[in-house]
Amino acid sequence: IIQDTTDPVTPTIADETFECSGTPTMPTTTDACDPATINGTTTTTFPITTLGTTVVTWTFTDASGNDTTANQNVIIQDTTDPVTPTITDETFECSGTPTTPTTTDSCDPATINGTTTTTFPITTLGTTVVTWTFTDASGNSTTANQNVIVQDTTDPVTPTIADETFECSGTPTTPTTTDACDPATINGTTTTTFPITTLGTTVVTWTFTDASGNDTIANQNVIIQDTTDPVTPTIADETFECSGTPTTPTTTDSCDPATINGTTTTTFPITTLGTTVVTWTFTDASGNSTTANQNVIITSCTADLSLTKTVNNAIVKVGDTIIYTIKLKNDGPEDAFGVQVTDALPSGLQYDAGNSIIPAGTTYNTIANIWDLSNITVLNGQTIELKIAANVTGAGTITNVSEVTQNNQLDPDSTPNSGN
Repeated sequence: IIQDTTDPVTPTIADETFECSGTPTMPTTTDACDPATINGTTTTTFPITTLGTTVVTWTFTDASGNDTTANQNVIIQDTTDPVTPTITDETFECSGTPTTPTTTDSCDPATINGTTTTTFPITTLGTTVVTWTFTDASGNSTTANQNVIVQDTTDPVTPTIADETFECSGTPTTPTTTDACDPATINGTTTTTFPITTLGTTVVTWTFTDASGNDTIANQNVIIQDTTDPVTPTIADETFECSGTPTTPTTTDSCDPATINGTTTTTFPITTLGTTVVTWTFTDASGNSTTANQNVIITSCTADLSLTKTVNNAIVKVGDTIIYTIKLKNDGPEDAFGVQVTDALPSGLQYDAGNSIIPAGTTYNTIANIWDLSNITVLNGQTIELKIAANVTGAGTITNVSEVTQNNQLDPDSTPNSGN
């Protein structure tokens, strides 16, 4: 009986090393009784993908069923860097965090996320180069750059600017605004010249420009008002002989650069002797006004007035027209003001306006019987002539008397309204 109870030779199997995965070569052995090569068998599943060392137990069985086992170290390593990806640029408005890029690895089935030391979100305007690192489970890594572009195409916020009101002049406070992309406060700029002095409402257009050159505009009403009266001046007294017109006084105004002339309702020249209080009103361009009084003093002067009277026909009959010629002469030495002459037509005469000649600037009142020269100046040496025409309505002796009844000056040889 030939039997085989001897196990095959236990082989020594060399280690095998693979990159990422591998299937080792099937080992063999020999048998003392079996001339055929005996191949090893194993329960290990191939290919092996687990990184590190896997101990594969091989079993060698001869034809008689005798067997032996031997171990083999199968080493799976990963020394290959991950795939270096091409990362698309990303563009953001104002700020942004790019999507985390990924890559693959020949040995690592899991998706590999990139990591970076860049701080997100990125707020710096322009292009920031982000370096991403991709590391596999074995510590192999690769890097790839990505351009992250932060832009600012948005205008600053358009502010609503409150009106500002000033007295006389003013410079408004510089308005500000914000910007979605620019953390700094944005000050407005304008081409308007300050301070504003023009009364009324000036529309100031403010421009707000961010660091990227985007801008917006907003209008502001700046109101310059004048509610202040002009300065009330102290006006010196003025003294004149006979008559006078005082110098027009002036004043100033805090809001109105122009000199303000006084106005008055007093009629000039003043001829009334003594002190006349003239009330002057000073009104600025905005209608604000103040008043101030001035004493205008008229001292006496001398004007020697005389009257001569003639009639064109001393012998008349009823129905005739006669003409009285009254001549007022000023023998000086000063001009005369405020002169009135009384001439009353007696009974038997009826005033004839059509044939009377009244000098310019004077009037003849037939009711009061006054020839009024108070609106004119009777100059030194001047003679003024009045012609009074009358119709004769009754018979008898007619006597007509004329008299200077008012004169603002002294008359050296007569007194007005004295009956002489």
